[in-house]
Amino acid sequence: MSDFQVHGGDVYRRRGILDFSANINPLGMPESVREAAIQGVCGSEYYPDPEAEELKAACAQALGVSEDMLVMGNGAAELIRAIPEVLCAKRRKRSGGSPVTTVGGLVLPCFGEYAAGMRLSGMDIREIAFEDAKDGKIPEGTDLVFLGNPSNPDGRWFTRRELTKLAAENPQTRLVIDESFLPFAREAGEVTCVPCLREWRNLAVIRSFTKIYAMPGLRLGILLTADEVFGRQVREWLQPWTVSLPAQKAGTAALLENGFVRRTVAFLEEERPRMAREIGDLPFVDRVFPSPANFLLFHVRESRPHRLYRVLLEKNIQVRDCSSFAGMSRLDLHAGETGWYRTAIRTREENEKLLETMREAADILDILR
Repeated sequence: MSDFQVHGGDVYRRRGILDFSANINPLGMPESVREAAIQGVCGSEYYPDPEAEELKAACAQALGVSEDMLVMGNGAAELIRAIPEVLCAKRRKRSGGSPVTTVGGLVLPCFGEYAAGMRLSGMDIREIAFEDAKDGKIPEGTDLVFLGNPSNPDGRWFTRRELTKLAAENPQTRLVIDESFLPFAREAGEVTCVPCLREWRNLAVIRSFTKIYAMPGLRLGILLTADEVFGRQVREWLQPWTVSLPAQKAGTAALLENGFVRRTVAFLEEERPRMAREIGDLPFVDRVFPSPANFLLFHVRESRPHRLYRVLLEKNIQVRDCSSFAGMSRLDLHAGETGWYRTAIRTREENEKLLETMREAADILDILR
């Protein structure tokens, strides 16, 4: 049921489904990455390198940072869960173990793992208006803010200038910028905050290999920070062998795939606006959000909640029903919390299949009434 769809990409309970619910690179996993992962499997009778030295060296060279700025994780999600725990433990230690309130801030809607990590660590959560964050304003006393850039599921994003302004005007707040979807954007090099980390030490960046290199099953993410103490605390919270040998080998190979990333961006530059136009032309769609990433968010005027999701599922197609994202009405008060869907951009043939099925849904399955 869509009501319980916490994350996209669940293909295990729906074998053979055409899955548009997970935002994975439509070009698939590079062959060099696949081969490197297989090599890692063949060497897995040994423990993986707990320091991931080969992978760290490749990351440092590719991103133009020093190796001591890198913390490797079992996917970006592990790092997102670790950071609130580290900050809450730090506050408790400073208070001598007395009860203390740690505050996290979220610009809604956003990736659900941000709130999940904050709740599990015991943080109080405050909502932040997107416009306020763009203007450098967050509630006083906020200890941590997660920001997706671009944001999931809506694709809104911040310029580098806006994010450094936010860091400058809130020096006591740890600002973690999740750039998991940024490599899909043509402007990624101008927007990334990685070059700003040494100047703004309360800034940190998360990067994921999952989306751009189509390797979600391998689980690999990076935290970048110039704050040595913070970086060490996050490393200490993680288990010793947090990144498997196949993931380390695959990640090292992926960082050499610059041509693959360029081809991906070129494909999306052509296919994403076409999909936005075609979806926007459907009679039951009243809004499509622009996106620099590999997904589109749109709103449907439907007869009852989750109707389009269920109609497509009957046709063996799965999109992301966004009703589980908190704060969807913030995007459009008139639209409310339901009727929001996110679709990945897949291959041209697969995208045509989705469009064809959605056109049939308008005519046959009575979504509007």
